Amino acid sequence: MKGPIIGGFMGSNLYFVFLGVNVLIIICNYNLLKHPKPYPPKEIIKEFKSGTVRLSSSKYIGMSHYVIPRLVKSESNWIDGNAYWYRSGVKLGIVDLVITLITMILGEVFNLYDYLIGLFIIIIPSALGMIYMCYRMEKYILKD
Repeated sequence: MKGPIIGGFMGSNLYFVFLGVNVLIIICNYNLLKHPKPYPPKEIIKEFKSGTVRLSSSKYIGMSHYVIPRLVKSESNWIDGNAYWYRSGVKLGIVDLVITLITMILGEVFNLYDYLIGLFIIIIPSALGMIYMCYRMEKYILKD
């Protein structure tokens, strides 16, 4: 028998948290896909190319230490890289949303498995999808 805290919050409410996060991922990436960021100004390009800027500075919090300098090398890298990333983010968000809904229905309605197993069913494809996005962007999208 599940306790009130584990069964109450960690069960179905955890699935709703994942659903909310996936909806936010889809909305943010779709908005950025429709309204892309402009190519960065020349000063930022010079900072990255010269290596004088620290990526841990407050200007670039949350940015990849490896991908951002490669994105600003050329305008085509910037446009293609951002378009690929946002388009793939929308696709991954939709796939994660569907996986979360199916996992929630099978786990909570039909009681096929515990919520912890459902958590791994959701997280493993998400992590593999992000790794694949990074690999594909590195291999096929960014041109040096």
